[in-house]
Amino acid sequence: MTVSPPLARLRDATRPAHHRLDSHPLLAALSDGPPTPEAYRRALAHLHLALAPLEARLLAPGATRPAGFMLLPRAGDLAADVIASGGGLLAAPTTPDAALATALDHLDAHLEGGGLAAWLGAAYVVEGARLGGRTIARALAARDPALAVAASRFFASPGLDVGRRWTHFGQVVGQHLADDVAFATARDAALATFEVFLAGLATGTALPDGGA
Repeated sequence: MTVSPPLARLRDATRPAHHRLDSHPLLAALSDGPPTPEAYRRALAHLHLALAPLEARLLAPGATRPAGFMLLPRAGDLAADVIASGGGLLAAPTTPDAALATALDHLDAHLEGGGLAAWLGAAYVVEGARLGGRTIARALAARDPALAVAASRFFASPGLDVGRRWTHFGQVVGQHLADDVAFATARDAALATFEVFLAGLATGTALPDGGA
């Protein structure tokens, strides 16, 4: 898979944040062994806390988006997977957890002042999660085929050529983040987006029944 130089720079500049996210116990448990349905639902619900407001920002009518690339929302797949794995209906909290609200405010500042470069930085994290989700989907299919069949739309992205989509996204990034100023803006927005995901995973309660 060909990676554009700016995309490779983003990967290298955000590697520590990416490692922190992948190493979070809620996510690591999905790849390290067969998760219980409860642990699986908990991870999905916490991811939903972060992804739903992220997508709302990136898809907002006033957002500065690149021509020729469309972000495909997946928060609905997360919510559907929670239900399919035996959980209840998810809904965004009226008042987000304080740490999550702070992380979202921080990201908002980048998006409002950074234009297209900031949008691409945030989208890099969201699209990268789609690419990485295939690894979790394969691990889940090997360890719990029934759960994978019933509730892995978010991670598996069925019907979508994820590798081709990632290559196309890299080409868009290469067109717009070639200069150092634009790259730095995208990098900072990407780091802020990782913090939103980490804050969502750290939120005390995510499941509608009050579970963690």
